[in-house]
Amino acid sequence: MQRDVSAVIVGFILVLAGIGVLGVQTYWYLQSGMWTPLSLIDVGQMYLTAEKAPWVFFPQSWLGVYKILAWIPSSGLLFAFGILIINGADS
Repeated sequence: MQRDVSAVIVGFILVLAGIGVLGVQTYWYLQSGMWTPLSLIDVGQMYLTAEKAPWVFFPQSWLGVYKILAWIPSSGLLFAFGILIINGADS
């Protein structure tokens, strides 16, 4: 079995990004004493504007999807996708 090296690299980058997000959250917790969750919606609101992606800021429909995305931690999703990509890199 041969692994696709580029997929493994992307997987490791995603795993490290997930660990990094968790590290930032831990740092903020140690500094303030309050846990700051970073869901997928929170990350979207950090990097998008209301003009470009109004649904992220003011959802009018698909509220269930919005609630699910607001519940999923970005660190866990990055880590999980990274592991899936690494495991799927076998040819």
